[in-house]
Amino acid sequence: SNGGLAASICEMALVRPARFGVDLNLDQVQGGDGDGAASPRTDRLLFSESSGFVLEARRGKESRLAELLASYGLMPMQIGTVTGKRRIVMSRAGKMFVDLELDLARDAWTAGLVEAMR
Repeated sequence: SNGGLAASICEMALVRPARFGVDLNLDQVQGGDGDGAASPRTDRLLFSESSGFVLEARRGKESRLAELLASYGLMPMQIGTVTGKRRIVMSRAGKMFVDLELDLARDAWTAGLVEAMR
């Protein structure tokens, strides 16, 4: 997804009916500066175009996914959880900096350009 981690997470939450939200903890994210270490800059962690991918696993299947990835030499990071709150929540260092209601975010995502052109 273009736009980095933030765009990927939001797209995953918005492409299906708004029944589930996501709670993302950036303390668990490595990278953003290209050296594998966590960037001190939150914007780089969220919007860096560094290579990587986001997967979601059904509750209770996380360890199986981690084992499968490890068998290919990949080390996954659990950076968040799917929630029933219908919100996109992002935090770092114990401070929440994003708390979006999913239906409002979907409306902005799907009709944003139309609204801007009015």
